[in-house]
Amino acid sequence: MAEDDIVFLETFRDKITAYLVAGIAPTQDPLWGGSGLMNMEQALKDPVFRELQRNINRMKGRATLILEGLSINCTFTQYPPPAVGGPVTKFPLFNLITDNQSLHTVNGSVFTNKIDEAIGLLETSDEDGLSHDALPIFEVRDITKTLNFYQKTMAFTAEKSMDSPDTATVTCRGARIMICASVKPTPSRAIFRNMPIGDVPSQRITLGGQTYLAVADPDGNQLLFKTAI
Repeated sequence: MAEDDIVFLETFRDKITAYLVAGIAPTQDPLWGGSGLMNMEQALKDPVFRELQRNINRMKGRATLILEGLSINCTFTQYPPPAVGGPVTKFPLFNLITDNQSLHTVNGSVFTNKIDEAIGLLETSDEDGLSHDALPIFEVRDITKTLNFYQKTMAFTAEKSMDSPDTATVTCRGARIMICASVKPTPSRAIFRNMPIGDVPSQRITLGGQTYLAVADPDGNQLLFKTAI
C-alpha cells in the first residue's frame, strides 16, 4: 500500500538525517575523506550511532525497491577528479550513506531529495487513484525478442513506438513498462502490487524485509510481484 511505503520512507529519511555528520556522507577513501571521515569515525564510537547505522542498512534495500518502482534512479555516478583520471564508476545510491566507497563526499540532500520525490508520487497515487508503482525503463538488446516474452509468457499487451523502432511499451492492468533498445543493457526492476502471476516460472526472494515472486526477462530485468504468498 502507498500509505505504508510513505510511512516507511519518512522514517528512513529521518534516520538518514540523524546519521549524517554535518549533513554529509564522507568518502571512506583516506586520501579524499578529510575531516568528514574523521568526524564519522568518531561518531561511530557511540553504540547508539552504530545502531542507527544498522537500521539504515536494514532499510536501504526496501527503500531502493520503492524508488526504482517509481522510476527514480538510485544510482550514484562517480566521475573521477581530473587530476587522477580513470573510469566512470556507478554505486547503489543508498549504500553511500554508510559505506561510501566513492571518491566524493556526498551531500545528504542527494538522498533525501529522492526520498521526498518518491513520497510525493506515492501521495499523488493515493489522491488520484492512479498507480505509480511500476513505471521503469527496461533496457534490452532485442526489442522483438523482448516483446515476444512479455506478450506470450507474461500476457502483457505490447505496443511499438510510432516515432522510434528502438522503443516500445508493455502494459498489464494499468502498470506500464517502457522498453528501450541498448547495446549494453543495464538490468532494472519493477514492482507489481496485487497482481496475480499465474503459472509463470518464478523465484521467491526477500529484499528489504519484503517477500516477492521474481520473474526475469531475457535481459535480466526483474519483475517483482508483491502478492499474498
